[in-house]
Amino acid sequence: MREERYRELFRYAPEGVISLDAGGRVLGTSGSLRGLLPEEPCGERLLRLVPPGEQEMVSRAVQGALRGELREMEIPCSGGRRLHLTLVPARTGEGVVGVSVVVRDVTGRRALEEQLLREALMDPLTGLLNRTLFLDRLEHAACRSRHAAIALLYMDLDGFKEINDTFGHEAGDEVLREVARRLRSGLRPGDTAARIGGDEFGILLEDSRASEALRVARRLLEDLREPIAAGERRVCVAASVGIAAGRGEDRGALHLMRRADLAMYRAKQRGKNRCEVFDPAATPQALERAGVREALQQAMDRGEFTVHYQPVVALARGGRPVAVEALARWRHRHLGLMLPDQFILSAEQTGMIVPLGQLVLEEACRTAARWRQSGRRLRLGVNLSPRELWQQDLPERAAAALRRAGLGPQDLQLELAESALLQEPEAAAGLLHRLGRLGIGAAIDDFGGARSPLGLLGRFAADGLKLDRSFVRGLEKSREEAAIARAVIELAHRLGMQVTAKGVETEAQATLLRGMGCDLAQGHLFSPPLPERELGLHAGATPSV
Repeated sequence: MREERYRELFRYAPEGVISLDAGGRVLGTSGSLRGLLPEEPCGERLLRLVPPGEQEMVSRAVQGALRGELREMEIPCSGGRRLHLTLVPARTGEGVVGVSVVVRDVTGRRALEEQLLREALMDPLTGLLNRTLFLDRLEHAACRSRHAAIALLYMDLDGFKEINDTFGHEAGDEVLREVARRLRSGLRPGDTAARIGGDEFGILLEDSRASEALRVARRLLEDLREPIAAGERRVCVAASVGIAAGRGEDRGALHLMRRADLAMYRAKQRGKNRCEVFDPAATPQALERAGVREALQQAMDRGEFTVHYQPVVALARGGRPVAVEALARWRHRHLGLMLPDQFILSAEQTGMIVPLGQLVLEEACRTAARWRQSGRRLRLGVNLSPRELWQQDLPERAAAALRRAGLGPQDLQLELAESALLQEPEAAAGLLHRLGRLGIGAAIDDFGGARSPLGLLGRFAADGLKLDRSFVRGLEKSREEAAIARAVIELAHRLGMQVTAKGVETEAQATLLRGMGCDLAQGHLFSPPLPERELGLHAGATPSV
């Protein structure tokens, strides 16, 4: 009875087992190997049961197990299956007398692993390489290009957002799939195509100079001229292509991507649906000059803009944070984190400052709402540009953003630079009046930078004043600067304004400002501008002043 019981356990074990004698012949098997072995394998040599191409490897493994070694391997089987074998020495008091081969069918697991690998390295929509694998291929090609030229084509579809907005995302997906198909059919066998963004494609041409890459790019644009069927509609598609080519160890993957990206933006600026080869005179600053409106719009669509926050502390309360100033940052795909002085002027000149300002306002309000839920109430300071002064609906949009976030008008202070007040005094005065009627705070920012007369303060109905950092820098060096700062603070207080000093970097500056009656301060002494996730930790460590 006991023997029969163990025989049943052996037969229905969750993993198949083949028992071999010292000569490599099968003594017995478990029932779970049905379909993988002949019906009566007993007495057969194991090598006759495996594919011919695997027999030598299996033979070495059996011999190793008979010497007392644990061996593992994986072999193919009939029907496209894969088996993992673990060969375990079978010992008695006399030593190793045979081998137990534990068999696992890993066909499903290997298929899943291959699927996960494809998903990690391939774009599921188009079947092209994704950005990760493409950058790896590009990096390897760049390393090999010391003695052979390579070229990179960076293609961006023109007006793809309008296709999505007009016909829907399903139609947009159909367009992307067809574009990918045409790219594949238009390239040489050794070329590599990838989808590296929403409507952006990269093409690597090895052993190709700029002139040949230009011919390929023009041919690809010609292939896109034929309308694409998207559902019941036919959609016309065009693209702008930037080309970067060269050789040498300085042609790293990101280096080439950056150059091709700049060339693509220049193609956008020069009318779209065209190719441009990178001009070596281009620099990061060219990003602001060449097609910057397109670049800014696409950056907004891709979510590349983010908001950092600089704490504003109360000088009379031991440096406790009471507010934050929201500051825009651009996480550019190739240039990294860009500060406002690298893109705000261009945004102002192109009019993109208005949607960018709205983006910052909305995100800052959502962040402040999250802080409130965690028990922290910090007033928001958001900068306004001169162009925004003329937006008649700005106060209403600000109020709507506050309502959507569950905040009140007292939680926001909009900041207008002194220079903007001087350029557009009537527009500024009207805006401040409308903000006041809604209960939204307003501050004059960077006061003193333009050395305006103090009488300017009385012309505008602001409830806050932010001293320019040039005032703060001069406090320790010049009695005259200190006297002017004190006079500005006193006048602002008489006009009912709360005063904030910007750019405070030393304990000595903080002490002087506190003695002058300055209410608030911000600067690297307390904290640099930080992402939301880092601000809480840093603000908690704000030094006492």
